[in-house]
Amino acid sequence: MIKKTRINFIIVVCVCLLFIFALLYLAFCLIVNNRAVSFIGDQLKEVSTYYQDNASSFRQDTLILQITGENYTIINTSKEFNDSVIQDIFDNSKLLASGEVDGFYYTTSVISQKSFLFALDQNEYLDYLKDMRIYALIVLIAGYLLATAITLGCSSKILEPMNQTVFKQKQFISDAGHELKTPLTIISASADVLSNSVDSKYLNSIKTQTKRMDYLIKDMLMLARLDEEKYLTVKEEFSLTNAINESVLPFEEVAFESGKMIITDVMEGINYYGDRESIIKIMGILVDNAIKYSVKGSNIKITLKQQGAKNVITVYNDGSGVKKEDTEKIFERFYRGDYARTNDGERGGNGLGLAIAKGLCDNNGWDISAKSELNEYMLIKLVI
Repeated sequence: MIKKTRINFIIVVCVCLLFIFALLYLAFCLIVNNRAVSFIGDQLKEVSTYYQDNASSFRQDTLILQITGENYTIINTSKEFNDSVIQDIFDNSKLLASGEVDGFYYTTSVISQKSFLFALDQNEYLDYLKDMRIYALIVLIAGYLLATAITLGCSSKILEPMNQTVFKQKQFISDAGHELKTPLTIISASADVLSNSVDSKYLNSIKTQTKRMDYLIKDMLMLARLDEEKYLTVKEEFSLTNAINESVLPFEEVAFESGKMIITDVMEGINYYGDRESIIKIMGILVDNAIKYSVKGSNIKITLKQQGAKNVITVYNDGSGVKKEDTEKIFERFYRGDYARTNDGERGGNGLGLAIAKGLCDNNGWDISAKSELNEYMLIKLVI
């Protein structure tokens, strides 16, 4: 769990840093572009003003055209402005009084009732701005990589208190589970001995509750192993069809005695490479839950189908369920829903079954989800 938390923390921090650095680069580009537009506008204004005041001298990099109707006369030009460029600028000026053509910026002005066009070659300046943006991007990328490296280096240190807390919790559960197993075994053995000579409802209650406590401890220890990623999986090629059928078979008599019916629709001939034992455990939990948390007369349907490259297993039971907004909560530890909590004696669950199923799925890289309607149905879907 800590490993996943660290990965999520790193992803969140890296995405936030990326967003911040992207905003910085965007802001830099906007500032540079605004200043460039302002600078070029000032340059063109300066050229036109200078010509108005000093018509006999010009800047060497300036194109000046006197426009007469559909024709123009070149007043001043430089080598950068060849005939093709001059014609393009002149044609463009008919549509826009000011603009840019291939890095040549121009503006039109009326001086002494005559129309003039002033243009400047700004390609060198634009190349300079381009280089600035590239350098800024390189600096920001280097800064982002450095910040990411620092995040990677510090993440374990930042999460260390949480890691210690979770470790202590896991250690407590594991130690408590092992410590409780011995007295429970003694209590159970003593109750068995007493039951040979004494027949008491209180003694039977002790045996029942001892058995429930034993199941609870085993489930807690299994969850601890899953959390610590110490639950070993053995991958092999096996018949998924047979595994599902074998998992369901022991529950058919239990369902019948409870006044419920198990219906299977399992596709034949499906093989799978993975941990067979995990499938058996998950199916046992799902079918057992379907029997426990459904009303008398319910139908429990188990299906196995192929969808593309995936195998889809569903366990459906009618007559029970939880609210739609609580469907994700059913995989949390000790969550059983309001109805289940008020029927502990009848149901006998401890709220850890689906949490174990979820842990096994995460351990194997499978997806498990639920759909439900309160007092209508419950559907658990497993995709492997």
